[in-house]
Amino acid sequence: MAVAQRIMDLDEPIVPSMGESEEAGRVFDFMTRQAVAKNPGLVSESGEEMPLPVTVYRVLLRVAQEMAQGNAVAVMPVHHELTTTQAAEILNVSRPHLVGLVDAGDIPSHKVGSHRRIRLDDLLGYKHRRDGSRRETLRRLTQDAEDLGLDF
Repeated sequence: MAVAQRIMDLDEPIVPSMGESEEAGRVFDFMTRQAVAKNPGLVSESGEEMPLPVTVYRVLLRVAQEMAQGNAVAVMPVHHELTTTQAAEILNVSRPHLVGLVDAGDIPSHKVGSHRRIRLDDLLGYKHRRDGSRRETLRRLTQDAEDLGLDF
């Protein structure tokens, strides 16, 4: 029980070691070689089997993929509230830049005392819109370059 409790208490991102990244890569490869599991499940050391919801399987697949690339992972509910520092880290921007986005109304927030809090789902919504806009701009620039006969 102590190990399970320690695992469940983790609030910090999980940073894989080199060996764990390699193991996660093998797990990811195994999972992707399988047809999308119709009946995914877990099997304990004693052989006890438990069905695994497909949504949980998808989360595990994504976690394995990220860890295989050496990335730290954290699993949190979308309604989780972030500090401006945490939100800036997720967007890979400076905290002052993030505060500017909040002040401009680009990212919703609310205050807890004198501190801003940003819901993860609001932050991810902004990130999705920002990334879509960047992809569209890149697509247009690429098309313009092709129209002009520029090679790059």
